[in-house]
Amino acid sequence: MNKSGWDEDVNNDTEEESVSSSPALTMNLFFLRIMSTMYFAVQMTLGISIASGIIAPRDLDDMLNLLAESYFNESCISIISDDDYRASIRTPVVYVVPFNGDEFGRIIRNSSVDNDEEIYKRSILAPVLELGCSGCVLNEKKRKKKPKFYLVPYFRVIIQVENPAEQLRLIDKTFVHINRRIQRKFIFVPTVSRVGENRIGIQSHILNTKNFNFRSILKEKSIQFIPDVIFIIPNHELHSLDIFTHRFSGPDHDSRQEVLLNTYNITEKKFDLESDLFPDKVKDLGGKILKIATFNYPPYAVVYEKNDTGIPTKNYGGTEWHFVVEFARLHNCSLEGVDTSDGLWGTIEDNFTGDGVIGNVLMDEADIGLGALYTWYHEYHYLDLTASTYRSGITCLVPRPDQLPEWMSPVRPFAPTSWACFAVMTLVSVIFVGLVNRAEWHIRLEKSETIVKDEEEVKPKKKMIMTFSDVFMTVAGISLLQGLNKDPKGSSLAALFIILLVVALLIATAYGSSLASAITVPRFEKPIDSAWDLALSGIPWAAPHDAWIFSILEADDPEMRILVENFKTLSPEKLLWNSMHSPSNWAFSIERLQGGHYSIQDYLSSGAVGKMHLMRTDIYWEYCVAMLRKNSPFTEWLSKRILEIQASGIPQYWETDVVLKYLDTRTQLAVSGGNHGNSGPVRMSANQVQGTFFILLIGLLLSFLVFLYEIFTGKPKILYAEKNFSGGKSISLRRTK
Repeated sequence: MNKSGWDEDVNNDTEEESVSSSPALTMNLFFLRIMSTMYFAVQMTLGISIASGIIAPRDLDDMLNLLAESYFNESCISIISDDDYRASIRTPVVYVVPFNGDEFGRIIRNSSVDNDEEIYKRSILAPVLELGCSGCVLNEKKRKKKPKFYLVPYFRVIIQVENPAEQLRLIDKTFVHINRRIQRKFIFVPTVSRVGENRIGIQSHILNTKNFNFRSILKEKSIQFIPDVIFIIPNHELHSLDIFTHRFSGPDHDSRQEVLLNTYNITEKKFDLESDLFPDKVKDLGGKILKIATFNYPPYAVVYEKNDTGIPTKNYGGTEWHFVVEFARLHNCSLEGVDTSDGLWGTIEDNFTGDGVIGNVLMDEADIGLGALYTWYHEYHYLDLTASTYRSGITCLVPRPDQLPEWMSPVRPFAPTSWACFAVMTLVSVIFVGLVNRAEWHIRLEKSETIVKDEEEVKPKKKMIMTFSDVFMTVAGISLLQGLNKDPKGSSLAALFIILLVVALLIATAYGSSLASAITVPRFEKPIDSAWDLALSGIPWAAPHDAWIFSILEADDPEMRILVENFKTLSPEKLLWNSMHSPSNWAFSIERLQGGHYSIQDYLSSGAVGKMHLMRTDIYWEYCVAMLRKNSPFTEWLSKRILEIQASGIPQYWETDVVLKYLDTRTQLAVSGGNHGNSGPVRMSANQVQGTFFILLIGLLLSFLVFLYEIFTGKPKILYAEKNFSGGKSISLRRTK
């Protein structure tokens, strides 16, 4: 009996019973017949579905539940659907607003961004991806409808989508806007279509495969960077769901091929095979070609040409290149170099474009970038960083310190502070000697009215004490190890003189030994050995790219701020000219490698290095890393291989080997051996004692000036003594003008 006939019989029976029944019974029978009709309609719909092999949405829900329990148990799933489909699965679900081109632009009217895609990526997708939902179910249907809004506790709204391939591209490009690094898994399922509606309003739905062309998704560029993608294809004939993926490995044309992973048996509600639906496709890349962006910067990366077959070809090497070579060997892939010599390390602009190594990686022109790339904070927001390959210290070749003038040899033994202490000590000694001398005369001689001198009584003279000149000359004589010019008459003064003699002996001994060293061994100015010294010197330091200061651009240290201001970016030709003709006015950046070698490029020759001085400490140090596109499938495995190679210790050998092959050995020796010139003992010459003659000249000049002063002022005061030995012993003093 068909459905319409079944409805007519039900209506006839109802009319007959309504004649012979009471109103209450009639109402009960009416509701009973409605419920029966609904039950029969559902059973008929299900019966037709099973008999004809049509797959209902609840079958898809069962399979998604099984997938969620196996692969998304500890996370949530983001569902982007273009219809009213709501998955009845137990895993937490975040329903995301789909992208609808022009219609979506009319939804967000208050945004200041004109680009609809940028609005969608920053306002809709980025907050959801920051939640860390590792799965994404895309329910595709290519049709335009009026947007419908649904409030969701996890997020804002849900809109229906038009183009799943475009949706995948937008999701892939959104990862550069978030900080979270997550493993991405995508599940593409067909749309749900309504197949009919009975007279009581019950709708029946099936999975529609007419517009589900998953091969169009495989043509997208983003699919090359996402290995974990599966497509659910209904098989109505076998009443099952086929699960496909793309190969990912192999060359580009082979990597887009679809591969049948498994089949879900709807009747038994299980998978036919026990295979992994998200296998690790990076373990064996099947000859996939990885593009490596780098430039000639030994020892990290070396780019050179070979002409074995008559056609010049670029070849690559270097310490960091060895890491990716080992990765390629272990994961069955090939390497292709991308020379970025024009842009060197490169830059990243706010519009997600760039040049050089990091720019090529950002714009997917290369899979991996290397060549002394550091853990730069700005680049971390746009790219993935691997484990470190090497440690690098950034230092400078600075102007060589000049030799101190040899005429300053008498002054150099003591530092200025030592000379200041010696001057203070001399002044204090003069004061104390004068005070003690005056105190002794007043205390001991004032009590007596006479003084015995040569057995005769003579009246004491209170003014016969040591004058200032006597005291000064006495202390100066002691300092110069000349002893006393007269015997001290008191014990206090004698004790003070003994102390001064001992101190003078120690100071004179230290000065004499230091003077001998200063005369025989050349001495130099204080060299620039630290970041503080370089900042205080005001000397500009230069390099061929701004990457040398990327790590200290946001530093708060005062010396780092000064160094950032003093940094200059010059071309290699200009650097070469400055190093050869004005090395005393510039500092040049180099790298101190962890193996004790130095990364010195061609613009610094051995002759130029010999005229410069290597700083003892680093301005700063960094870890070298490789950079990949954000959420790259190769980051995890490449970091793992780098750590394994580091544990073996072979990078140390690679560094020595590359330095010996591609860097100038004489330059390495010139930097390592020091460059202060001849700093050993030398033969005595007149220049080394000219300082002594200068002191003598200054003394003679001063005495001559004093002599002239006394003559022209007419006030010479001469004090002399006479001793008369005739007839008796007497002493007489006479002062003349």
